[in-house]
Amino acid sequence: MLSGFADSYRTFSNNVAKPWVDASSKIVIDDNLNKWVDQTKTFTDNGYNQKTSLWDANWTKGQGPNGTVFGYFYSTWGINFTLLGNSLATSVKDGGKEEVGNGIYGDWAACAGPQSYYWGGTWICAAKGGNTDAIVLDVMKYFTVDTKSMEAYSRASQDYVNNKEAIKNITSSGYSSAFLGGQDHISLFAQAADKINMKNAGQYDQGLNEAFQNAYADYFNGKATKDQALANFYTKAQTKYPNLTK
Repeated sequence: MLSGFADSYRTFSNNVAKPWVDASSKIVIDDNLNKWVDQTKTFTDNGYNQKTSLWDANWTKGQGPNGTVFGYFYSTWGINFTLLGNSLATSVKDGGKEEVGNGIYGDWAACAGPQSYYWGGTWICAAKGGNTDAIVLDVMKYFTVDTKSMEAYSRASQDYVNNKEAIKNITSSGYSSAFLGGQDHISLFAQAADKINMKNAGQYDQGLNEAFQNAYADYFNGKATKDQALANFYTKAQTKYPNLTK
């Protein structure tokens, strides 16, 4: 069904009822995270995943022409940067390199998951100082709020942008992706985006999410009990964030 332990994680972690850390700096393990643990353990024990880690060689291999994985949970950028990138192979012809398909181009399609979720984002920052503030402002506006440039970027990259007008221009024009077999995945993303709820997002999310996934990998692999995995999580979490309590 899935490649590895973490593939479905953000569907659970981005739909929690409470933030990772409460007002008293106490770590809160939401019931949704425990549901991910139980489902992933079941999947692992029954052979429904391949025990891979995100981005490793076997995880990537499952996306190729000989892969046996049913599907991958992805972010919007995962399709164009990762899946599309893994569909191309570099060959050498007449002394030069060229990109050729490895057998999956046009075979994949996107569908809505069981819940909407988010996975990171793209950020642009500027260094303090200098006398180029006007230029820096123009560059930032061009990449973040200018409808024309954002539409052009989305069309060229197949990625999704946070500009509803740009997205509407794309979806109303008969857009389709050759890589996804002619599918208009931008319209699919537009429907999912409005359902994303980020009210529980916080500054500790990345570190605690990574610590949680890493700690429970031993449990899934049979190298630790569920209680040991939980204890290891708290150790990892408090090592990274000494101000937090359990």
